[in-house]
Amino acid sequence: MPGDLNCWNCDETLQDPPLPLSRHLACRNCFEFLHCCQMCCFFNVSAPGQCDHDLADPPVEKANANFCDYFNPSDRQGGKSKTNNQHARDSLDSLFTDEQQSPSQSEVSNDLDSRLSDLFDDH
Repeated sequence: MPGDLNCWNCDETLQDPPLPLSRHLACRNCFEFLHCCQMCCFFNVSAPGQCDHDLADPPVEKANANFCDYFNPSDRQGGKSKTNNQHARDSLDSLFTDEQQSPSQSEVSNDLDSRLSDLFDDH
């Protein structure tokens, strides 16, 4: 177990938190509870109930403090996943936009109107 953990919400470094983490311990920066699913090493958004532990009965609200007996604080950095998600969205957006020729909203609207007109007009 590393000496420092990071808050799941704001990525603030928690210098030598008292272990085991109390159910009432909150981040000094954002005041979110730390003994919660989001801070646990078993938290996995793609797993059933968003928990990888076989015996855990995960609560519905993953950011709320809980009494889970299987809670194990994670050393992954919470803010990193948000950054990675934003990077993925930006990459996806760049696939569908042409940075060299980004048409204005009115040009796009006019182009769509003309294409619809061509499609449905009687010739």
